[in-house]
Amino acid sequence: MRFHIKHVIVVFILISFILWASHVYIDNLQRNRQLERSQSIENKVNEWLDHREHKDHHFRFDKLGPDLKYKTDINDADNTDKLLSVPRLWQYCNPPVKAVTGDEGEVSPEYRLEMVHVLIRHGDRTPMHTMKGLPTVKINCNLDKLSLTNSKLQNFASKIKDSLQRHKESDFKNWDLYPDEEYCTGSQLTGTGIHQHILNGEHLGFKFFRKWELLSSNFSSDDILVKSTEYSRTFQSAIAFMYGFLPQFSLNKLIIKKSSNLYFCSKSSGFVCFCPQANLAKQMADNFNSKLSHNSSKHQNLIKQLADIYNTKPSHIPWLSAVADIIMANVCHEFKLPCNDAGQCADQNLLINIWKVIDNESLISKTKNHVFIKFSHLIMHPFLVQIAHQMKSVVLANKSVPKFVLYSGHDVTMTPLLVALGISDGLWPSYASRLVIEFYSRVVTQKKIHYFIRILYNGLDMTRQLPFCRTVINGLCKFIHFIHFIDTHLKPYNVTSYNRYCYSETN
Repeated sequence: MRFHIKHVIVVFILISFILWASHVYIDNLQRNRQLERSQSIENKVNEWLDHREHKDHHFRFDKLGPDLKYKTDINDADNTDKLLSVPRLWQYCNPPVKAVTGDEGEVSPEYRLEMVHVLIRHGDRTPMHTMKGLPTVKINCNLDKLSLTNSKLQNFASKIKDSLQRHKESDFKNWDLYPDEEYCTGSQLTGTGIHQHILNGEHLGFKFFRKWELLSSNFSSDDILVKSTEYSRTFQSAIAFMYGFLPQFSLNKLIIKKSSNLYFCSKSSGFVCFCPQANLAKQMADNFNSKLSHNSSKHQNLIKQLADIYNTKPSHIPWLSAVADIIMANVCHEFKLPCNDAGQCADQNLLINIWKVIDNESLISKTKNHVFIKFSHLIMHPFLVQIAHQMKSVVLANKSVPKFVLYSGHDVTMTPLLVALGISDGLWPSYASRLVIEFYSRVVTQKKIHYFIRILYNGLDMTRQLPFCRTVINGLCKFIHFIHFIDTHLKPYNVTSYNRYCYSETN
């Protein structure tokens, strides 16, 4: 009897060992495949980057021709988990496979960096839209599991768990600092989104913290201000960014303010943050977009194709950007394109054609539609005034203001700001996009100091493209031109008082 029990125990141990070894083998196999896939995608992108006309250290997507933007070398229709090799899809997903680069802080040392304002779009997230018949992919949101194959996330998770205290002035005292569920829920930041903003923070931290010494190592909490809209994906993106930005991350040194307004309008600025006239302009712009889509044969053909694949009525298909929002989760996380219950799937040509139509309609509706341009100027005016006032405080030296301000927002925040500044390319901002406004001074004489600004979008210097910069000196725009722009950019709409205009009955 004892002999029999011993054998049972031995067999049980052997079976347990085999199951454990199998689990480890499968886990390592999946991990290696993921690494190989990421390396393959990176090599593909590097191939077309090496052959581009502009060989600067970060590619100029806007300089690529239409054929190259949407070019794919995938011949197998079933091989749709390789779609990140398509430049346009890579550009939108913005996968964090290498360090972020850019021209931020690339200014002559004869100038002094006084202040920096950074607006970011949140990182990669799960879809916020749904469509009948179109399945959404399950994405792992367990940071402990994700960190097993990602040293950046591993270090982040370790540091954050050691810093779970909240700053007493934070408006997000009871919010989770990172996503930590088995699977992400709708509109939730993913591990990829965290990684994207860690890299953004590291890049700008090197430029501003280490190179320019904008902040000393013993900076106070008053030197940095972080603002986030009241969504977990923007708050957690801000945490990830600041983790990468600061040499020694500490929540106790951060003041994190909640913005109930998507456009970072503050009531303390003296402006109304609900502007009916801006809302009216937005409604008119949305009506224009609806008519544009309805009258486009290419748009309607794509709607019909989607309805046929997912066995629904064309009237049940949402706008194409909503469809792209759902499908791009598959692309950004390297899953095959979604299929219907019968196994019929979207293919690469359908997705690429969807993006072509989205980009074309976006270019028209965002940069050529005068009512959306008006909306952009109206809605971003308080934000621009707020930045200008903080810069003026530096010039007048009459008020202590933060040296670094981070605004964590959305694509709907980034787009109107780009349009108002006159530097929009009309494209949907990618995940983890960043717009940086640098403020410099230069001593001319003992009693004379000149001030300048510089604006960059995703690392590209856009200063020379700013319509209001009449002269650019050493790549910098005179601060007085920026102030003149803010004082006058609403005049074409006959706005003399912002608050009165917002509540006026007629334009």
